[in-house]
Amino acid sequence: MSVPYPKPGETGGILIRKVLALFKKQGFRLPFERPVLIAVSGGVDSMVLAHLLSKYGRKVVTKDRITLLHFDHGWRPESATLERNAVRELASALGAGFLPRDLEPPAGGRRS
Repeated sequence: MSVPYPKPGETGGILIRKVLALFKKQGFRLPFERPVLIAVSGGVDSMVLAHLLSKYGRKVVTKDRITLLHFDHGWRPESATLERNAVRELASALGAGFLPRDLEPPAGGRRS
């Protein structure tokens, strides 16, 4: 049984309506019936998007279909530890899946 979505406050309501309008403008049929991966870096913008869709996005996708995807490019030490752990903890708190992936830097790139 799915836990009901809480009603967003004024700010959350404005943001989720903007997200819905953007999806509709791009021609997406909502709600999504397939699983949704949200690329989350650990930065504020992607963390807020994940939180917004998980908490208030019932018209976009059901929570059980959301997975937070974290890529570690290996360029900064904190991306493999602090950022990955923050995304893992957010996924757990939101009841979303978590999918970590390590990537090799492009040719000529350096790892930290």
